[in-house]
This record gives sequence, structure tokens and C-alpha cells, in this order.
Amino acid sequence: MSQFVNRPTPENNHKSGSPLPDFFILVAGVGLAISVVVLLINLAIGQLGQFIPFSWEQRLAPAWSAQRVESPAQRQMDELLARLLAVKPMQDDIDVKVTLIEDEQINAFAGLGGEIVIFSGLIEALPSENALAMVVAHELAHVRQRHVIKSLSKNLSITGLSILLGIENQALLQLSSQFTMLSFSRDDEAEADQLALAAVVALYGHSGGVTALFDVLENGNSSSWLSSHPSNEARRAATQVGLNLAQPLPLSADYLDFKAK
Repeated sequence: MSQFVNRPTPENNHKSGSPLPDFFILVAGVGLAISVVVLLINLAIGQLGQFIPFSWEQRLAPAWSAQRVESPAQRQMDELLARLLAVKPMQDDIDVKVTLIEDEQINAFAGLGGEIVIFSGLIEALPSENALAMVVAHELAHVRQRHVIKSLSKNLSITGLSILLGIENQALLQLSSQFTMLSFSRDDEAEADQLALAAVVALYGHSGGVTALFDVLENGNSSSWLSSHPSNEARRAATQVGLNLAQPLPLSADYLDFKAK
């Protein structure tokens, strides 16, 4: 008959040392998992955003065009828009409007519903019509590629995820999403630059004057326009590949009158 042996309990039945490394590994793992989830959601939502009907997007759009002030400069801008659309037509269901706003900001943007806004401060800083055409063509590319609604969809997905997870302190979620959102934005900007360059070359037959835009952005207060864009140096290098340089056109007298106001 076997005897039961009651073995002594070991003196140490847990790992020695601080538990902090395990805690940090756990936190890092959670952060990585959230980043992966955010990335996958952004990929999915970003692709689905382009299929949202443009008519729905128009209903969400602030009516910047309601602030239009008819002027020679506005008519020149409308004509430039029409010329760019003639060389690269927009999708049939998308209507684009460009509005000049008198403001000293060196700024321009494409909003929801095909609304493009150009501030007088940017026109004042630009040296040629070709540089201005590059700006308008860049914003047209955002509209054509549905970048605006895709970006909005991504932001809404982040908000929805935070609600779903019940995260009140969103610092970790925001940290994990910033990299993915910034990388998407930079991809969109790089694509818009290349499409804009192609449109300007198609319009003028050369690309002279386009890189002057990046000089303006470097020398001026352009952070509000291109804070999420690739650096101006990188953008200049990308657009200089295969440039067919020629003398750019000066801005018309109507633009100069608008600049002087």
C-alpha cells in the first residue's frame, strides 16, 4: 500500500521582480490591437465612402458658394475652372463651384459637395496664373477622387468606434488613429498633386510656374492649408520629375485688382 507524501510548499511560487514590465507589455498589446482595428476600419470605410451618392454629399455641404461676390476676379476664376474641366471633365453627377473669399489667409480647400474655396491671401501671394491653376486643379482632384467624403467617413468611423468601445478618455484611441489618418491624408495629397500637374500640363502644354506654389507655401503662413500634406520639399521633388518648363502666364489684371483690395 502506497503512502501519501505531503511535499513541502516551495518558498517562492511566483516570479520575482516588478510587475511593471508585464503591465507595459499588456498596454502596448492593447494599443497595437486598437491600431490594427482602426486601420482595418479606415481601409473599409474609406473605400465605401466613395460610393456615397454625390447628392447626399451636397446635402451635408456648407453653402460656401452662397458667399460669392460677383466681380471680375470671380469671373476669371470661373473661367479658369471651366478651362481645367475642359481638359479633364468631372464625373457627370458631380457639380463643382469655386468661390473667392476676401481673407488674408494663404489658404484654399475643397469641401463637401464640390465646393472649392480660394482665399484672396493665396492669390496675393501667387506669382502667376499657372501657379493658381495648380491650386485649383489640386482641389479639383480632391473632388474628383471623392477624398473629402472618404476623409469624413474615416473620421466618423473613429467616433463610432470610441462609442462602441465605451471609451470616455479617448487619448489612446486618438493616438492609435493619428498615424493612420495622417498617412491616408498624405496619400490623398500626393495623388492630388500628380493629377493637378497632369491637368496643368494638359491646359498650358508645359508645367512652367507650378513649383512656385511650393515656394509661396514655404515662405508664407501656409500651415492652415497644408498641415497634413507631404513637405513642400517632397512635393516639389515629386512634381519636378519630367517637368516641361516654360514661361508661366502672368495673372490677369482682374486678379491683380482683387489682390489690391
